[in-house]
Amino acid sequence: MGILIIEKKEWVANYEQMKSTAEMAELTLKREQSIHTAALAEAKLREEKLKRLLELKMNVFPM
Repeated sequence: MGILIIEKKEWVANYEQMKSTAEMAELTLKREQSIHTAALAEAKLREEKLKRLLELKMNVFPM
């Protein structure tokens, strides 16, 4: 009976450790997704600015 209690404690400890690791991985994923989304938005803004500049240049200096 004592062996079963010890084994159960080991299983519970293992479960808690895996749960903690999974939660940390999920938080890391969410943080990286947020960073990626922000970088993508910034790149789109730069692209739009460059397009406007190119249009202006083409209007001022037509080919």
